[in-house]
Amino acid sequence: RAVQAGQIPAGALSKPILDNLIAKGTVDANKIVQLELSAPIPNYPIAMQGNLTPELKAAIRAAFLEMKDAEILKSFRIEAFAATDDKAYDILRDTAQILKLDLGRMK
Repeated sequence: RAVQAGQIPAGALSKPILDNLIAKGTVDANKIVQLELSAPIPNYPIAMQGNLTPELKAAIRAAFLEMKDAEILKSFRIEAFAATDDKAYDILRDTAQILKLDLGRMK
């Protein structure tokens, strides 16, 4: 909204959030210009302790990946869970490098 109002020259936010703001009429798509769209950025990871048995890890993973309950998925504002790996987060590391951020200091 601040970009649209001319309060700041540029901003960044999640594409699904922007699409929602446009759909609700909060943001006028004709008053902003999309400069760039990044590759998908993983968010909201769900992690488990590394010392769990392989069987328990597999059961937990399957419970999320096979989730079909619409109400539960809606509570997360998602349509499904998806498996990922550490490589999916390379885009964040690359962005941090471009911005000259020291991720080691952000612990």
